[in-house]
Amino acid sequence: MKIDPNKETKSIQVHENFFDAAKFTRLQKFILSHSFNLSFQPGTSLYPDMGEQWEKDKHRETPQMCRTIFYRKGITGKTHNGEPHEFMQNVLINKYYWEIPHLHELIMMMGNLDVFRMKVNLLLPYPNAPEYHVPHQDVVWGEGGKTYKSFLYYLNDSDGDTFFFDDNDNVIQRQTPKANTMIEFNSRILHASSNPTKGPRYVLNTVMSNSLLGLD
Repeated sequence: MKIDPNKETKSIQVHENFFDAAKFTRLQKFILSHSFNLSFQPGTSLYPDMGEQWEKDKHRETPQMCRTIFYRKGITGKTHNGEPHEFMQNVLINKYYWEIPHLHELIMMMGNLDVFRMKVNLLLPYPNAPEYHVPHQDVVWGEGGKTYKSFLYYLNDSDGDTFFFDDNDNVIQRQTPKANTMIEFNSRILHASSNPTKGPRYVLNTVMSNSLLGLD
């Protein structure tokens, strides 16, 4: 099922058996292989360079392994008629963007939107892990955030649930990872990952937009 890029996502949508089974298997095998290069991160949404926030909440975080596949950072300007215009800078494209089997078909299935960020996250069982990590938003930029969608694509079955929250940090939904399931939601919805208790938790995390205007 291809996602409608023009449909505003106000709720959390769960799409099971999202991708062709054979293509998913090839994509999954590539990313879960020992040759796929991941880097250590000390937290899932907080990092030591955040200073006071890290010191306050680091006990609610655990390390993860990560590989950024695509990332762009932009600044907002004005066109000659006063309309917002996006000037792109610092575009990072990892070799895996071209090498992961069927990745571009998967992007088309997500609505063929503009990719802002794409990365693979790996969480492992961790001693005395919190129930969930620090809730965060994938996009926090002003009104521009309304156009952004986040996609969590589960690459394996896991018991490391994803938690979703209202603006008062109350849990409104809890999703258990199931292979080849895509979770679609507005990027400004608070959410958090959690550590599995058995085996790894692999997720392809993507933020997309039908308009990259409004970035700060």
